[in-house]
Amino acid sequence: MFQPTIQRLWQGIEIAGDQISLLLLPRDDGRISVQVRAQPALTGWDDLTRITPDELPSCYTAGEIVVHDTEISCMAANELVPFCRYGFTMTLEPGMEQLLRAWIPQLFDVATLASEIVRHVDPLFRAQQPPMYVQHLYEIYTTVAAAVILDGRDPLDAIATEKRFASVSDYSKPVWDMFEAGPVQEDLHRAHTQIVSKKAA
Repeated sequence: MFQPTIQRLWQGIEIAGDQISLLLLPRDDGRISVQVRAQPALTGWDDLTRITPDELPSCYTAGEIVVHDTEISCMAANELVPFCRYGFTMTLEPGMEQLLRAWIPQLFDVATLASEIVRHVDPLFRAQQPPMYVQHLYEIYTTVAAAVILDGRDPLDAIATEKRFASVSDYSKPVWDMFEAGPVQEDLHRAHTQIVSKKAA
């Protein structure tokens, strides 16, 4: 029987089954982006094909993602009418349920840590940066948080790796300084210590 596999991505993971693939990416607002993609074995096409419609919510809070024995339900509350929910329910392939139960809490830990980083950094530089550049840095926050929580990387090592791929300008230097010292470094170090303690227990 085909068993699903895990691929670690920069900001999250992909759970690849025989016919479907689940892309789970933590966001810097405490939510997780969930996309369902069809494998070529299902569609007959050459590449993975996204099958979650654009009109559905793509990001969900911890209470909005529910994993059952044979399916996953992602239902986001409407901002104006919270008792009305939109989303999807999908039947899982064998083996996916166990992987989702193991990984989803860790992914929300990444999203929570990324949101804490944003809380520290946002007042410092948002007004100074073009919107696209701001979003680029926010993706870096989530990538660093994922490296610390999902991979158990040392925070300074994870930051150094990201700096090699990102440009450091006069505008962004204060942000990187906060990563390497101050409240952001404290948040990353605390998360790393918790991960090390869990593995040692």
